[in-house]
Amino acid sequence: LIPVTNEVRFPMLQNNQADMIIAAASITEERKGSVDFSMPYFTVNLGILTKKDSNIHKIGDLMGKKIGIIRKTTGEAYIKKDGGYNVSYCNDSVDCYRRLKSGEIDGYCNNNLFVMVYPIVDPAVEVNIKNLGDNVFLGVAVQKGNVELLEAINKGLIALSKEGFFKKAYEDTFESFYKGTVDKKYFLLDDLYSFF
Repeated sequence: LIPVTNEVRFPMLQNNQADMIIAAASITEERKGSVDFSMPYFTVNLGILTKKDSNIHKIGDLMGKKIGIIRKTTGEAYIKKDGGYNVSYCNDSVDCYRRLKSGEIDGYCNNNLFVMVYPIVDPAVEVNIKNLGDNVFLGVAVQKGNVELLEAINKGLIALSKEGFFKKAYEDTFESFYKGTVDKKYFLLDDLYSFF
């Protein structure tokens, strides 16, 4: 396992420094041009973390305000495409959270799975905007043209789904951690794998 940042993970794959990217690799059309993706194993949407006292309940409430984002994420792509927001770049999720708490930014946009963590540990923040934009599918990224590895990963994902791995992993980790604040229907893809 190699720890990476958002900015270096895909170049590391392309430069043969890693065989695959597993954690939170969103499948996008742009990324498909430089890497190959497995079947999706998880889905997320974007969410926005705000302070409870900010009175922000919908995306329009953030027009003209500062939104924290992390470079090379689907949150950045959405906010820049939608326009009308003052973008402020953060180093990572914790940096965005700290900047929100200090008042430097008014919201933090990232995968809903990431931003929904903070209200569990800090009752002064909330995620009223939980399902922004289109579904984003997560997959395992491999170097372009590595068909053998890609086929092995896809077979493994199908086998894991048939064994109930993803459902059990969700129940053992997400349900207890998120304390009922997230619903598996937004994340699991068991229906997709039932075709195999």
